Amino acid sequence: PTLETVMALEPPLLLAYSASDASLMGMFTDHLGVLTCEPHKDGGTWFTWLSYGVPGRAPMGWFGSGMFRFMIGTSMSNLRKRFG
Repeated sequence: PTLETVMALEPPLLLAYSASDASLMGMFTDHLGVLTCEPHKDGGTWFTWLSYGVPGRAPMGWFGSGMFRFMIGTSMSNLRKRFG
């Protein structure tokens, strides 16, 4: 399980959260995730998910960068499939 703390919330536009260093098992420290939703001029919603962190020490830091890209990419793909 990953322990995450809500850092900022402005429904329905913004969610910022931080994962604890211990939860990230040495892959990253000082994590911050930011999700935003903005109306699109064509009637849809523009969704952005950014994730920041300081890479951990080798070898977990090297592993962490690829793992985060995979996790966010998979999550975004699943959202596209579900909401179009």
